[in-house]
Amino acid sequence: RQVALSLQGGEIIYFEVDALGNLVEQDKKDLGQEVAAMDLGPLPPGRQRCRFLAVGCWDNFVRVLSLDPADCMEVIAIKAMPAPVESVSLLDVTPGDGSA
Repeated sequence: RQVALSLQGGEIIYFEVDALGNLVEQDKKDLGQEVAAMDLGPLPPGRQRCRFLAVGCWDNFVRVLSLDPADCMEVIAIKAMPAPVESVSLLDVTPGDGSA
Protein backbone atom coordinates (compact mmCIF):
# COMPACT_ATOMS: atom_id res chain seq x y z
CA ARG A 1 0.00 0.00 0.00
CA GLN A 2 3.03 2.33 0.32
CA VAL A 3 6.03 3.02 -1.91
CA ALA A 4 8.95 5.37 -1.41
CA LEU A 5 11.40 6.14 -4.22
CA SER A 6 14.71 7.91 -4.02
CA LEU A 7 15.95 9.92 -6.98
CA GLN A 8 19.42 11.18 -7.75
CA GLY A 9 20.31 14.19 -5.61
CA GLY A 10 18.37 13.07 -2.53
CA GLU A 11 14.77 13.66 -3.55
CA ILE A 12 12.33 11.15 -2.06
CA ILE A 13 8.84 10.69 -3.46
CA TYR A 14 6.21 8.95 -1.35
CA PHE A 15 3.21 7.15 -2.87
CA GLU A 16 0.20 5.26 -1.54
CA VAL A 17 -2.09 2.85 -3.33
CA ASP A 18 -5.69 4.15 -3.31
CA ALA A 19 -8.89 2.10 -3.05
CA LEU A 20 -8.94 1.57 -6.83
CA GLY A 21 -5.37 0.24 -6.88
CA ASN A 22 -3.84 3.39 -8.36
CA LEU A 23 -0.43 4.59 -7.21
CA VAL A 24 -0.95 8.17 -5.98
CA GLU A 25 1.84 10.59 -5.10
CA GLN A 26 1.32 11.85 -1.55
CA ASP A 27 4.37 14.05 -0.94
CA LYS A 28 8.03 14.55 -1.69
CA LYS A 29 11.10 15.68 0.21
CA ASP A 30 14.48 16.90 -0.98
CA LEU A 31 17.11 15.89 1.57
CA GLY A 32 19.94 17.46 -0.41
CA GLN A 33 22.05 14.32 0.16
CA GLU A 34 22.34 11.14 -1.86
CA VAL A 35 20.28 8.34 -0.33
CA ALA A 36 22.10 5.08 0.43
CA ALA A 37 19.22 3.07 1.96
CA MET A 38 15.55 3.37 2.89
CA ASP A 39 13.04 1.25 4.79
CA LEU A 40 9.31 1.44 5.34
CA GLY A 41 8.63 -0.34 8.60
CA PRO A 42 6.24 -3.25 8.96
CA LEU A 43 2.55 -2.44 8.67
CA PRO A 44 1.02 -2.77 12.15
CA PRO A 45 -2.12 -4.92 12.36
CA GLY A 46 -5.27 -2.89 11.76
CA ARG A 47 -3.39 0.10 10.31
CA GLN A 48 -3.66 1.52 6.79
CA ARG A 49 -0.06 2.74 6.59
CA CYS A 50 3.33 2.51 8.19
CA ARG A 51 3.97 5.67 10.22
CA PHE A 52 7.69 6.05 9.51
CA LEU A 53 10.29 5.97 6.73
CA ALA A 54 13.94 5.48 7.70
CA VAL A 55 16.47 7.02 5.31
CA GLY A 56 20.23 6.55 5.45
CA CYS A 57 22.33 9.00 3.44
CA TRP A 58 25.96 9.07 2.35
CA ASP A 59 26.53 12.02 4.72
CA ASN A 60 26.61 9.48 7.61
CA PHE A 61 23.15 10.46 8.93
CA VAL A 62 20.02 8.39 9.37
CA ARG A 63 16.78 10.36 9.26
CA VAL A 64 13.33 9.17 10.27
CA LEU A 65 10.52 10.81 8.31
CA SER A 66 6.87 10.86 9.31
CA LEU A 67 4.32 9.33 6.93
CA ASP A 68 1.29 10.56 8.88
CA PRO A 69 -0.90 12.77 6.66
CA ALA A 70 -0.70 15.69 9.14
CA ASP A 71 3.09 16.01 8.87
CA CYS A 72 3.99 13.78 5.93
CA MET A 73 7.71 13.66 4.98
CA GLU A 74 8.81 15.85 7.90
CA VAL A 75 12.09 14.80 9.53
CA ILE A 76 11.16 13.76 13.07
CA ALA A 77 14.49 12.24 14.13
CA ILE A 78 18.09 12.36 12.97
CA LYS A 79 21.12 10.39 14.11
CA ALA A 80 24.77 10.84 13.13
CA MET A 81 26.54 7.56 12.43
CA PRO A 82 30.27 6.88 12.79
CA ALA A 83 30.56 5.47 9.26
CA PRO A 84 28.70 5.66 5.94
CA VAL A 85 25.21 4.16 6.14
CA GLU A 86 24.85 1.01 4.05
CA SER A 87 21.45 -0.22 5.24
CA VAL A 88 18.57 0.72 7.53
CA SER A 89 15.72 -1.29 9.00
CA LEU A 90 12.69 -0.26 11.05
CA LEU A 91 11.52 -2.75 13.65
CA ASP A 92 8.17 -2.84 15.42
CA VAL A 93 8.93 -3.49 19.07
CA THR A 94 5.91 -3.75 21.33
CA PRO A 95 6.59 -3.20 25.05
CA GLY A 96 6.23 -6.42 27.00
CA ASP A 97 6.51 -8.82 24.07
CA GLY A 98 10.01 -9.95 25.06
CA SER A 99 11.68 -8.59 21.90
CA ALA A 100 13.31 -5.56 23.53
